[in-house]
Amino acid sequence: MKKDPIFVVFLVILLLALIVGAGFVVYLRDNSRNKEDGGDTSVVSIVAEKSDKLLLVFNIDQGFSNGLVNVTDNETMMKNITDSLKTLQSEYEVAIQINPIHKDKTKTTKVLDYFASNNIPFYLVVYSSDTFTLGNTANSVVSPYDAKRGVSVSDAELSQYKTKYGDKFKGITVFEVFSFDFTIRVCKTTNPEWCDSSWDLPYNSFFRSEYLDKYAQFASKNDMTLFFADWYWYKFQSSDTTQKSYEVKLNTISQKYPNTIVVGYDNNEPDNASHGRVGTWQDAVSFVSKKKGIGLSDQAWICSDETSCDIDIINQWADSALTNGATILSFEPVWYFWNLPKGSMSESDTVLSGYDAKAKSTFSSLRDNLLSISIDTGDDTDGDVPDVEDDEDEDTGGEDIVPDIYLDEDDEVVCGEIDTNKDSKLSLVDFAAFVKIYGKTCSDSSSDYVKTACGASDLNGDGKISIIDFSSFVKGYNKECE
Repeated sequence: MKKDPIFVVFLVILLLALIVGAGFVVYLRDNSRNKEDGGDTSVVSIVAEKSDKLLLVFNIDQGFSNGLVNVTDNETMMKNITDSLKTLQSEYEVAIQINPIHKDKTKTTKVLDYFASNNIPFYLVVYSSDTFTLGNTANSVVSPYDAKRGVSVSDAELSQYKTKYGDKFKGITVFEVFSFDFTIRVCKTTNPEWCDSSWDLPYNSFFRSEYLDKYAQFASKNDMTLFFADWYWYKFQSSDTTQKSYEVKLNTISQKYPNTIVVGYDNNEPDNASHGRVGTWQDAVSFVSKKKGIGLSDQAWICSDETSCDIDIINQWADSALTNGATILSFEPVWYFWNLPKGSMSESDTVLSGYDAKAKSTFSSLRDNLLSISIDTGDDTDGDVPDVEDDEDEDTGGEDIVPDIYLDEDDEVVCGEIDTNKDSKLSLVDFAAFVKIYGKTCSDSSSDYVKTACGASDLNGDGKISIIDFSSFVKGYNKECE
């Protein structure tokens, strides 16, 4: 049944109101491209308001004895880190992350109190390889809830943190449990030297899907994000059928708690393997359905000596994260960016001298790069109108970066697919892109695209985006589709 034109107009107004309510700012950028033929191209871009900005997460304490949490008289250090982070808040959401495994919990709350009072939210590591390795070191400073399982805090503690800090407790992190599970499997079979002889290994698998389910439920219930990050993925380890089964479980849990899990890649693979993945890492984590988005853990550990890693490498990966529509971009270790000592488990290092946590040149370079990054779909060097590029980010969280739509002098556009960010759902992101091509003539053929609700923008194939196509958009709006 065809919709009455008045009803369609009403829906147009309603959807426009939704966009305003969501805080989208639509603006035009005149992008003069110096081509060999002297031509230039106008670019229409749609960006998100502050609440939808990409989240930067800085891991400021992984749980070492000489970490910020455990250092005596750390107020100046916290202030210097805070001052640095605030320089990024004009363009990004910024949070810190700590692993709350220190035995003296008052030291943990002291740090969380400081950053929360300075409007910097935090993530807590709840389940990780770090918790296992640091917790299995003979040391009276750290005391994870269950070192053998890599569990940092009890469920009760986690709930207490949420009650105390509210929205400032922004998310939880499950970190490198796939890769450590693989490590333990190898230790128990072919290469026992991979594990320290003093480690108390779990009798079964280190990755436990019931743990992930529990943490995803906690995050979903409290309107938080769970950042699941690892370097070990089946995409790059296709002979590991156990890993494949783990990823099936991750996918199932993501579907059970939709829009909760950000699935991330860590660029610290052994044997320098990550260096060749700067353009393909996103392929390893994009398979998860119902996710909140994809993320990247950008680490100086990518280099053999993290203290002297070239900042250009870190910046290149940061660029890749933004270009691929990442929801979360995290960084570590803390001593790479601030004047702090390299992590140690020596109990004598809890009082430090000569360290003030002032920003290093590496942080300054990262900051300058992040503040200057401009998302673009490519240079139209041959004079043709390029395709609209896909974006992995979803409309349920993080930074919704709608692909740029290039207009030529004849006001023709690449009409392309209506589901611009390929999340199998027509959302505000797709509608904002649709608005910019409405009424335009298509320079491509609608026959190139599948004729479904999330297929061709020009659904009726008449070579232009008309009220008929908009009516089709309305019918599919906010519905999931294949």
